[in-house]
Amino acid sequence: MEFVQGIFSQVILACERDGTVDKISEDFMLSVITQMKPTDQVEAMHACQMALVHTQAMKYGRELANAKTIAYADIAANILNKLVRTFGDQTERLKRYRSGEKNVTVQNVSVSDGGQAIVGNVTQNAGSGNNAKAAVAPPALTDARATPMQIIEPNKEPVPAAHKKGARQ
Repeated sequence: MEFVQGIFSQVILACERDGTVDKISEDFMLSVITQMKPTDQVEAMHACQMALVHTQAMKYGRELANAKTIAYADIAANILNKLVRTFGDQTERLKRYRSGEKNVTVQNVSVSDGGQAIVGNVTQNAGSGNNAKAAVAPPALTDARATPMQIIEPNKEPVPAAHKKGARQ
C-alpha cells in the first residue's frame, strides 16, 4: 500500500505547475501507467518515468515550434533530442526487463595458439528435443569486400593461392 501511495504522490508532484496540479496531465500519466500494465514495482516506476519523459518531450516539442530566437530553438531542440532518446532507451530497457534478457559484457578475452574466439552477438538456440540440430548461424564477423579465407580440410594438403602476374610475393 505504501508503494501505491508513494508512486501516486510522485505522479501528482510531477504534474504540479505553479502550485496547482494540472489534472489533465495527471489523468494522462495515470492512463499511460495503467495501460502499460506493470506487473511489479520496477515496471510501475519505469512506466511513471516513461510517462513523465513523454510529457516533457511534448512540452519541448512545443517550445521548439514556438521559439522566437535561434538560441532558444537550439536549447529546446537539444533537450527534446535527449528526451526522445531517453524514451527510446526506456522502451528498450522495459522490453528487456520483461523478457528476462540479461546482458553480459566481456572486458578481456585471451585466445591461446590454436584456440578460437567468437566476436559479436551470440545466442544459443534451445533444441526441441532428441538430437535437434541448431540452426546454422552466419559468421559473427564478415566483410563482403574481403576474399573468403581458404578452408583446409583435415588430412588434405593446402593449395597455394594463385598470384596475379607482377603482384608482390
